[in-house]
Amino acid sequence: MKNFEKDPILEKRYYDVVWKTCFSSGVLIENPKVLKKVLQEFSERKETL
Repeated sequence: MKNFEKDPILEKRYYDVVWKTCFSSGVLIENPKVLKKVLQEFSERKETL
């Protein structure tokens, strides 16, 4: 995961895949803890950039 921080294109691609997969499968809706964790990681990552 650390490599993504150094490469914004890879990071964006990773999050695009993760978000699209999670939303299309309904995982985030069924499990709010997953959504909270992803949002928290995404927020923390944005703050460090």
